[in-house]
Amino acid sequence: MVNVLEDRITKAYSGLTKSQKKVAEYIITSPEEVAFLSLKALGEKVRVSDATIIRLSNALGFSGFSELQEILQSWLKRKFTPSEKLRSTRINRRTNIYEEIFETSVRNILKAQEEIPAKKFEEAVNALGGAKKIFITGLRRSYSFAFHLYNNLNRILNNVVFVESSSGLVYDQLKDIGNRDVLVSISFSRYAKETVETTKFARKKKAFIIAITDNPLSPIGQLADIALCVDYGNPFFFGSHASTLVILDCLIGGLSLKHKKRYVEALTWLENTLKGCGVWIQ
Repeated sequence: MVNVLEDRITKAYSGLTKSQKKVAEYIITSPEEVAFLSLKALGEKVRVSDATIIRLSNALGFSGFSELQEILQSWLKRKFTPSEKLRSTRINRRTNIYEEIFETSVRNILKAQEEIPAKKFEEAVNALGGAKKIFITGLRRSYSFAFHLYNNLNRILNNVVFVESSSGLVYDQLKDIGNRDVLVSISFSRYAKETVETTKFARKKKAFIIAITDNPLSPIGQLADIALCVDYGNPFFFGSHASTLVILDCLIGGLSLKHKKRYVEALTWLENTLKGCGVWIQ
């Protein structure tokens, strides 16, 4: 992917302005850094205006700087292991690392909001609301997101199954899945093999699949009836998954409001029960 970008820069180079050439050369020499810099931060680093970067992006055939960054981010996801990514991270003393992480997380959330229409959320919520059983799976780094969704839905529903591999009973947990059920499958590049195999199994059993992933062409994205795709890139070795949590919260919030009366009763019973058991410190 970076070779494609280099080819575009090479072909367009003679027609670029002096300022645009500065940006193009910086992209070629520091693609890992440019992949996660904001438009403003890149402009300050190369000492050019935001407009110059946008015009360069257009000259290279992109709709804007964010589309150019997507190529670099996709390349990074495939190129580096976490240790390699951390090793290549460059820290500039003038850079506020924490501000950069905040900006990246916000950018990923806004991108998800822009790219996932409300209609797609409604379709997912309707599928969950009409399911005989809801199965939820996500392994390795996706485990915490799967548990977040399970924990919140299990508080208001009695038909949620958390599919996890610690007991070695994945397929036992899925033995009853069928065409009236929904599987929510969560996985990001590098995709956990067992999550993919679990999703394939549910597909064969004709369950409705909701995939939460980074690409509609990912192994679980291709198996899904609905794919909710988020960008989780950031400058460090770990993914910035604030956008993933927002997607999950949209599903939880949409489902709880669609069946509000029934779920209020379930939550009230649970609150009273837990209070009576002395779960919390008063």
